[in-house]
Amino acid sequence: MSCKNMQRTLKKYFIPHAENNYHPHILHTKRTIFYSLVFLSSKLIIVLFALALPVAVFTSPDILPQEAKKVALLTNELRSQKNIALLNSDSKLSVAAAAKAADMIQKSYFSHTSPSGETVADFVRKIGYRYIVVGENLAIGYATAEELVSAWEKSPTHMANLVDRDYIDLGVSLEAGDYNGRASIFAVQHFAEPVNLSTTEIAKPAAKSTSTLAVVSGTENNSSPNSQINSAQNTSVVLSEKINTPVLANGTLMGRPFWENPVQKYQRAKGVSSVNSIFGLSRNIFLLAIIFFSLALALSILIEFKKQHPHVIAQTTGLVGLLVVLFLV
Repeated sequence: MSCKNMQRTLKKYFIPHAENNYHPHILHTKRTIFYSLVFLSSKLIIVLFALALPVAVFTSPDILPQEAKKVALLTNELRSQKNIALLNSDSKLSVAAAAKAADMIQKSYFSHTSPSGETVADFVRKIGYRYIVVGENLAIGYATAEELVSAWEKSPTHMANLVDRDYIDLGVSLEAGDYNGRASIFAVQHFAEPVNLSTTEIAKPAAKSTSTLAVVSGTENNSSPNSQINSAQNTSVVLSEKINTPVLANGTLMGRPFWENPVQKYQRAKGVSSVNSIFGLSRNIFLLAIIFFSLALALSILIEFKKQHPHVIAQTTGLVGLLVVLFLV
C-alpha cells in the first residue's frame, strides 16, 4: 500500500471529513458494538478463569510464608499499640510451629494435644529450643493474616497469648491441608520465653504460668478449666504450661472459608502471584484501549466541530466508560 493510500485510509477511519460524512469509520455503530462485545467477552473469560482456580492455587508455597510473616507483623503491631515489648521472630519456633501444623494435617486432627499425647512443649523441645514458658495459638480455615489475627483478637484466650508480657520469641507457620474432606489452612503460632543459660542455671522454686491456650472455631470459642502440667527440661530449670482443652462449638472447627461468594474468590485470585500476570496483562490491554478510543473521540469532537454526529459521541463515550469499568474491576 502506497503512502497516499495509507494516509487516505487512516483519514477515512479516524478523521471526520466530507468523504466519510464526518463520521470516522472506526467509530461506526456496528464496530462500536463489536468492540464492546469483544472486551466484555475477554473480561468474562478472565472472571471464569479466576472462579475455576482450585483451592490449591490459593495455598501455594509462595503465598503462605508471606501470610505467616504478616501474622508476626500484625502480632507485633498489636503489642506495640499496648506498649508491650515486641516479639523476636525465632526460626526454631517457626520450625516447631510447622511441625505441629504438619502433624495435624497428617493425622487429621485439630487440637493442642495430638492423638499420641504430644503438646506444644513436645514440639518445641524436639527442635532444641529451651524455654521457661511456652504457649500456642491455633486456627483453621482463615485465608489471610488479617482475618486470622482479627479472629484471635476477638478470643480472650488467644488475645492473652498475643499480648502476654512474658513471651520474648515467636514462631508462626501456615500450612495447607485437608480437614474433614475440605481444603483449608492450618495456622500455628508458638510463643516462648527462652532459658538464658548465661544468667541462670539454678532451679526455680515455682514456674511462671503462661497465658491460656485455646482453639478458634471461627464463630465461637469455648474452653474448659485449665490443667497444670509440670515437666523438667533439665536438672536446673523447672517448667510449666497451662493448656485449655478445647470444647468444640457446634461440632465445627472451621473458620471463615477462603471466600463466601464468587466476587470474593475473584478478588482473592488477583492477589495470587502465580496468576496475577494474567490480570496485569488484561488491565494493560484495557488501559491502551481507553487511551485509543479517548483519542479517537477527541478527534471526532474537535475536528469539524460544527458537523457532529451526536450518536457517535454518545456511543464512543459509552465504550470508553465500559473500558474504564473493566479496567477497574
